[in-house]
Amino acid sequence: YSLLLLWSATLIWAFMRAQRLPTRRAWMLVGFVGILGVFIHRLGALLLIGAGVAWLLNARLRPRWHWFAASGLMLASAVLIGAMVSGLGSDRAATGAYIPAEPLDALGLTFTRFSLDRWPGDAPLWWLLPWLLLFGWGMVALLQDSGLRVQDSEVAVRRTARSLLCFFFVPLVLFLLQLSFTRLYEARYLIVLYPAWVLIVAYPLWKKSGFRIQDSEAALPSAARAQASFAVAPVARGVMQGGLVLAALATSVLSLVQPRFGLFSGNPVKEQYREAIGVLASRAHPDDAVIIHPSYLRPLYDYYMARLSADAAPEPISFADFKQGQADFGKREWETQKRAKLAGYGRGFLLIAPDHARTVDPPPLAQDRYGWVGLHFQYSREQGTWPCGIWGFVGVDLLCQEYPERSISGEAIVPQTQQSATFGQNIALLGYTLKTTIAEKPGTYRAGGNLPIALFFDVVTQPEEDYSLFLHLCQNCDAPPPASFDGQPLEGYLPTSTWLPGKPARVDTAIALPADLPPGRYQLLLGMYRPGDETPTARLRLDGEPHLGAERLLLAEVIVVGGENSEFRSQNSEFRRRGATPGCSLSDGTGPCCSRCLLAGSGAYCFGSNYRATGGSATKPSTWRLPIGLRSGVASAGIWAGSGRAPRSTRSFLPLISLYLAIRSRRSSSARSRGACGMWRWCMRWRYR
Repeated sequence: YSLLLLWSATLIWAFMRAQRLPTRRAWMLVGFVGILGVFIHRLGALLLIGAGVAWLLNARLRPRWHWFAASGLMLASAVLIGAMVSGLGSDRAATGAYIPAEPLDALGLTFTRFSLDRWPGDAPLWWLLPWLLLFGWGMVALLQDSGLRVQDSEVAVRRTARSLLCFFFVPLVLFLLQLSFTRLYEARYLIVLYPAWVLIVAYPLWKKSGFRIQDSEAALPSAARAQASFAVAPVARGVMQGGLVLAALATSVLSLVQPRFGLFSGNPVKEQYREAIGVLASRAHPDDAVIIHPSYLRPLYDYYMARLSADAAPEPISFADFKQGQADFGKREWETQKRAKLAGYGRGFLLIAPDHARTVDPPPLAQDRYGWVGLHFQYSREQGTWPCGIWGFVGVDLLCQEYPERSISGEAIVPQTQQSATFGQNIALLGYTLKTTIAEKPGTYRAGGNLPIALFFDVVTQPEEDYSLFLHLCQNCDAPPPASFDGQPLEGYLPTSTWLPGKPARVDTAIALPADLPPGRYQLLLGMYRPGDETPTARLRLDGEPHLGAERLLLAEVIVVGGENSEFRSQNSEFRRRGATPGCSLSDGTGPCCSRCLLAGSGAYCFGSNYRATGGSATKPSTWRLPIGLRSGVASAGIWAGSGRAPRSTRSFLPLISLYLAIRSRRSSSARSRGACGMWRWCMRWRYR
């Protein structure tokens, strides 16, 4: 719809220009822009018919041709209304989150939306007054100018006024006619009218200022020569215009800072996909089922997950059969799809935009917030599963569901690492599964990503208290941990007071690793405590080995490597390595050599720091050390000479390095001091697949 708005403004500009300068090139531009609108959105046809009517009113045609053109426009209008009634009024549209509105209701809704970007009742009515007066004044002025027939010099004014009225009223009337049949309204459907609306509101100001629209030798006559819109003195009219403009600007500012609704109010008013996906990114395991609903949220998921986590995001699941036109897709069909797509998972997340989802998955009952997909997660306990979190944001919700056994298949989930320990002489740890986020390196995790773990517990007797657990990742474990998890099991939805003997509880959780976490080896510690107790005895005493102190169990040692630079992240990609990984060296076996590596758009360029073009050995370096923050990739075949005549296969590579260094010179000391790859004797490129 943003593109449709841009196209609408461009078409009106091109048409007005062609009216002033009726050259073949100008009208060809109008035709080209008009054809583009057909491929942008079907609603662009409304404005195209308005352009046709404007052309017909201003064209000098023989009566016969005039009648044929008018008949063609009437036929096109009838076909368009029929198509809109068939599309918007079908079952697939009736299931959506549309506003049931009569034509008069639609006028009020559109006026309020265009003026203040509000729905009726969200803002005081008096805020609409300056906009109503400006619009009314503009309409009166346009109607007066559209009937001017006194002087030839006013023909341009008449054409402009008539065209602007056609661009506004013809699409509006056609839309209201279909609305009388469908009663389905959305403000965005009339976005094609907004440029014409703005011009109508500003029209009285143009007439007062004497502003000229100049193009080559042709120009509109000054407004000083036009008849005044109102029979009032010029000074009084100027004061009225200034007052209305100031009032309109004041209401615009008030709408921006209005509590709850204003963009600058400090309250969230736009759909919070970034916040919701941020919560998901900090908790997701690589083997989780992540459902996005409706399916067209996929671009947002890909965009934010790639920027909020250094780990590859789980491939999302969507239900394509929930789409417009599937009015008979009910509970039975949903159960079939669910069993096919969710089988084998141990936990699932649902990222759902309720208002959008109801257009394809309508709630079964009027009081329901979600359709079948959302209800499956909302009522987890009723299905014998564990809820593990519900997060509500503006326009989007995130729901979590944990399965005691693998979904659908019923296969038992057991810990990969058996470890016995008891907390508080009652809560027994059975083991854990430390999940892998870097496929080729189990036990290694990226800074900026997650350390996902599943903990398995049982109890001797049902606990009387709700305990919390903590996971610490530390090198110096006597100091506060640089990364940790602290909270109740499953976000408090599976409190320890509900655990029963012989019914093992699984807690899937994750430690969010800071992006600046130093690389190295870390110890992973587990403990439990009373959340409301601030005394030193809050932690439950531990009976198990190995341990640090009397309350912390050592689970494992893990390796943390530098996270990826966000500009290099590639969603759901598999990276292969050949002979080197970040923080390691590439060597041909002839001996050590120092080098420097700089990040580039497709990888990194490495430069031998003791091989200068102006002197030193001409032997290529034997070892190339890759920076810690570089992800695994594939070394390009060969080493490229930095000066002299390069091999033919690499000549085109050297200018790219020089250009890259020139661009990155402010970010790298080595680039500042040397300036180009040509000053190095040897260069190597590290790229990705």
